[in-house]
Amino acid sequence: MKTTAKHIRGFTLIELVVVIAVMALLAGIAMPVVAVSLRIAETDATWQRMEDLSKAVTDFYKDTDQFPGNLQELVSASGIACWAGPYVNEGFSEPKGNIFYDAWHNAFQYSSIDSSNARLMSWGLNAQDDGGTGDDIVLNVSVEPVLREKNLKLLAEVNDAIRLYNLYYRMSRVEAGADGFTPPGQVDNPGNGTPPGQSKKNNGGSDEGSEEVVVDTPLTGPWAITLSMLVQQGLLNNSNGRYTGDAWGNAFITGPDPVQYVTSGGSQ
Repeated sequence: MKTTAKHIRGFTLIELVVVIAVMALLAGIAMPVVAVSLRIAETDATWQRMEDLSKAVTDFYKDTDQFPGNLQELVSASGIACWAGPYVNEGFSEPKGNIFYDAWHNAFQYSSIDSSNARLMSWGLNAQDDGGTGDDIVLNVSVEPVLREKNLKLLAEVNDAIRLYNLYYRMSRVEAGADGFTPPGQVDNPGNGTPPGQSKKNNGGSDEGSEEVVVDTPLTGPWAITLSMLVQQGLLNNSNGRYTGDAWGNAFITGPDPVQYVTSGGSQ
């Protein structure tokens, strides 16, 4: 029985060149797409870390009324009143996976801009400071919402004190010595039974019991004077300077004399 060898045809040189060229073309198209996808993923990861740090900085400010001096204070700090951290989990000690580093393993840049703003920045892929341009990634951390919330609370406390002053020390007339009444925030005055800032008034009768305690020191602006009177009457405790001004450090704005309310000019 006669057998014949089966002839197998291979690629010609031209066919190999064409296949290699097509593969090179496809790789040339795919590589930039892959690079862009990786860049987007790295940027997203960096943004996420910066947003986590921004929240931590804001929480730090809520507790301490100041920005951290550096990012490490979000993890550990000493000598800072009301610090209640850690505010972030630092993670690994090496740059990869550490929240204080961007996706390109470069440390985040942090700085305080003014009393209500700080800045977080990544130098991006080129690992160079481009002044906030180029491929730098910049995130502003504003604590204005925190300050507004704090300011509303201060205004509520101050105006409550003013209402009490007006109610008990300007508007009320209390019979002297009657049932031992002492307006809130004051202590009995054993000298003449008249609280500080008040005087006795006789209604015309000879009976001592007909005398009334009448306020003769109305509230008056500017705020420093009003504050001192509220403190004197024990309606506000300003020993820590809490009520010296609004959340931005400006003096409160008093209403028309006699003072009926207090407002704040805000951050402007």
